[in-house]
Amino acid sequence: MELFSNRGTSAAAEAIAASKTLAGLRRLGLSNNQITDEGAQALAESPHLTSLRSLSLRANALTAKGVAFLAASANVQHLRSLDLSYLGLTDEAAKALAASPHLSNLEALISTSNKFSREGVQALVASFGRRVQLHA
Repeated sequence: MELFSNRGTSAAAEAIAASKTLAGLRRLGLSNNQITDEGAQALAESPHLTSLRSLSLRANALTAKGVAFLAASANVQHLRSLDLSYLGLTDEAAKALAASPHLSNLEALISTSNKFSREGVQALVASFGRRVQLHA
């Protein structure tokens, strides 16, 4: 399901997370909306989105706090692709992702135009190797 640039807010993300009819959903694109940390938390905690293989939250209003909710959730363990581009994320987010035991199945962690220092980049590369796609 792709909801690109629909002016979706965290309330929309919460509604998606609460929807039992979306159980089994494999791809969720919520790029270029206005989803905040609360929306990321709702997605991370949703028992209905555990089948997701691809999640794009690029160009939203997430911070390291929202990324930490995702990284700490066992519900994301089946993700193969996670796009967190254009969020202005810092090393705090990079460290949360790198330390997550639930993201080991990722084949692509996409992060364009975030604000990772050398330390943040090193943490991501140490954890994900070539599976991380970093672009300035």
